[in-house]
Amino acid sequence: MLDFSTISVRPPYLNGAKHCALCAPFKALNDTKTGIIPAAYSARSSPVDNFSVADNSTIASCVRTPLPAKLTGMSHFYRRPYASRPVLPMTSPGQLIAALPALLGFYPHESLVLVTFHHETSDRYCLGPIVRIDTEDVLFLEPEDLPLCDHDLLLAFLISEGGPELVRTGVSDTDIDRDDLDRLIHFVDDVAEMYRSDLVGFWATEEVISGEPVVAVHLGPDFDLTQWQHDHVSTVTESPAMDPWIATGQLPEVDRDAALSAVIDPNPYLSDQARRNVLDDAQSTAKEAENQGNLAALVTALSHVALPGKTVEDHLQTPDALTACLAALQITVCRDSCVADILLHPTAYASLLLAGARTAQDSVRADALALYAIARIAQGFPMAASPAIMAALKETPGHTLSQLILQASTLGAYDPMLRGFDMGSREARARLGIQADDSLSA
Repeated sequence: MLDFSTISVRPPYLNGAKHCALCAPFKALNDTKTGIIPAAYSARSSPVDNFSVADNSTIASCVRTPLPAKLTGMSHFYRRPYASRPVLPMTSPGQLIAALPALLGFYPHESLVLVTFHHETSDRYCLGPIVRIDTEDVLFLEPEDLPLCDHDLLLAFLISEGGPELVRTGVSDTDIDRDDLDRLIHFVDDVAEMYRSDLVGFWATEEVISGEPVVAVHLGPDFDLTQWQHDHVSTVTESPAMDPWIATGQLPEVDRDAALSAVIDPNPYLSDQARRNVLDDAQSTAKEAENQGNLAALVTALSHVALPGKTVEDHLQTPDALTACLAALQITVCRDSCVADILLHPTAYASLLLAGARTAQDSVRADALALYAIARIAQGFPMAASPAIMAALKETPGHTLSQLILQASTLGAYDPMLRGFDMGSREARARLGIQADDSLSA
């Protein structure tokens, strides 16, 4: 399995689909841009099965160096948690490892993690794509298979039981052996060579746990980092990247499976018959509204059940709320009209939409997952949205809205995406005669 996260600020060029009102305004916002999306990002055969993204506004991490363009040593990482806060230093590989759960949305295990940086200014590098690969899958991948864009610096981390011992002694009582480690080293070197980036170093630790020893596998030849031969994982909860999670009472999932199960697991509270009743009621409600020429009522009904303070568990047990949610998603113009409200009240809508997705099926489930992803991105947690997008595309290949979100997310273009969606949603609302008091596009 392979995952990646990005906060790249390169603007996307979107081949806007014509199936929904959300697509055209988003494309219009980017028509003058020159960025291009590599085919691997949108191809269904892409090796990426879980796409994790990190919010550019909250975790833009940088490296400060004493020279304009070339590092002679790298000892400080920086990030901007929020515009109103000062840049915070990250001074060791152990601190960067401690940030990985917040950046990926889950704690990596038995993984190779590649962290890239882009040259931003004379003394600063901005965090770019982060790739996580199951160690056992590295053997079957080539550097060109990775969802990476051009970058200037590369750091690699082996998160594996027995990894540090193998580096120190050449032997390990775990599944990974010296030949495996050599393959990982060659793979990392090949990635740096392919992208013509400077490999800063490659480190190993057993787990992303505060205080866990970190040992250098090897260090890049262009850097004087002997002080980074040995380190320890910093306190994970004190990582600057964790600030948004803690501030909202959330934490990254314990592992990748847990992150996926949150969107894959079906509604555990409804019997098969009760679930069928909800789906049938949603269809009949939408059909009645369409026959009466009152589609706006579906959007309004959804807004009435997206209540602040309600959890996913609450909604999973409330058939009336689920019916209202899924009825609004039966018709594309209604789905698109809901997005403006979602962007204004993402927390209230996120729990309802996830509950709806875990109850729905087929294209309506894909719509609910996509809207849930939009809500999570609007909350500032796009890395938590990625399992929903990947589930939607796996179950409903070619789902237009999910593809659009995925394309924009690969390049960290969250602001243009949300503004484009807001514009498209308000156009859809105008067709239904729905007015709104506020707008992200104002």
